[in-house]
Amino acid sequence: MATPQVNPWVMPEVMKLPIIISPPSTSDREAITDCIHRLILGLDTNDSELFDSALAEDAKWELHIKTLQNRKEIHEQSYDTDIVKLDTTHYVTNIRIHMADSGSEASVSTMYEAHHYRGGRGTIPGAARYSTGGLYFLRLVRDADDAGVWRINYMKMKPIWTEGDRLLVMQH
Repeated sequence: MATPQVNPWVMPEVMKLPIIISPPSTSDREAITDCIHRLILGLDTNDSELFDSALAEDAKWELHIKTLQNRKEIHEQSYDTDIVKLDTTHYVTNIRIHMADSGSEASVSTMYEAHHYRGGRGTIPGAARYSTGGLYFLRLVRDADDAGVWRINYMKMKPIWTEGDRLLVMQH
């Protein structure tokens, strides 16, 4: 029996919030946390605009299997080729933020847990999956050209545990 074609879930417009959250004005810490949430929610809802809004043009992303050198490369070699074809849920917690004296740079550490299923199969009991948990280490910069929006310019992923079929995130 042929496997049915499944289209990835995309967040309906009615459910989307604006990329920049409206007043009351957010503190830098809230804005930095929101940047991380834009990245993660962009992954899980297949919202490429939200995903890209979290990354600086010169962002570097060190995954445990490859290093990507800028926002375009991150989008093309991770978002387009892997994430959009999967049903995913990512959680971040225990976010710690250190602001540089300049007020325009920050270092962040956070714990993550991520679950990956083949597109359209996340709700099928017993479906193949790949789950992982670990740490993200990030550097963020305030984008002076875009109303001071915070963006990630460096992200390193350090897996601590994995479970399931790792090839699932590389083969669709």
